[in-house]
Amino acid sequence: MRAVQQTASDLTTTFDLNSDIQDGLWLIDFTNATGRRPVALAAAKSREQAERAAGA
Repeated sequence: MRAVQQTASDLTTTFDLNSDIQDGLWLIDFTNATGRRPVALAAAKSREQAERAAGA
């Protein structure tokens, strides 16, 4: 739980963090202006945006 709270604090200005427990597992999603995404998809999208920005 502490890791979830720290992550939420670190990403306050970038994403909203949504957490849920299903079958005893923590599921974490990030939400921004473009929608809600699981962590892996949010990371891929952020990486893609950074690469595009670096190439501009």
